[in-house]
Amino acid sequence: IRRQRQMCIRDRNRLHRSALPCLLVSIMACGTETEVEPEVMLPVTPIELVSGEFGTAEGIVFNGEGRLFVVADTDVWEVATDGTPTMVADLVTPVGLAARGATEILVGDFGPLTFNADGENSDGEVVSLTPAGETSVVATGIGDPNFIHVRADGSLLVSDDFTDIIYAISPSGELTTFLQGIQSPNGLVESLDGSELYVAQTFSCLLYTSPSP
Repeated sequence: IRRQRQMCIRDRNRLHRSALPCLLVSIMACGTETEVEPEVMLPVTPIELVSGEFGTAEGIVFNGEGRLFVVADTDVWEVATDGTPTMVADLVTPVGLAARGATEILVGDFGPLTFNADGENSDGEVVSLTPAGETSVVATGIGDPNFIHVRADGSLLVSDDFTDIIYAISPSGELTTFLQGIQSPNGLVESLDGSELYVAQTFSCLLYTSPSP
């Protein structure tokens, strides 16, 4: 995984151009590469909030109360404003975080199996978590649930890493295939009017599609 992630990071430092007829909108699409020197321009000086506590960190989100949560190693942590981390829940392979409602945190957990190590699987879960550490399973049957997008009606869109599937989870927990055909989907975001869905691919491009039939 580390080697693939590093390749992805290097890929993001390049400007890609191509005209792909299958895309309605293509940003940083894969094709002929033009090397550009990355220019870092920050309007503020970064302040290190937590140091030496985590091996690796992934998802990060504020809940509806403004409390900060982060996935690090196999755990979900709450981080206080002074940088003090408190472990909230110990999961298996948590990755993505999302907030829903006033307090709820949603976690995408790959589970014990991952596609790149174990092949096709369906042991991933989307887990609901309270700030007190209480957990409940929202949905199962996803291979490696990565990014979780909360829609206006409370339903979820979940990208399945290493596949070409984006799942929908209804407010009652019903799991259905929402979209198939975009390889290695990761980050998801809808346009403000909910008519368009933007998909960031982990190992390729930034793609656009419409969630409308």
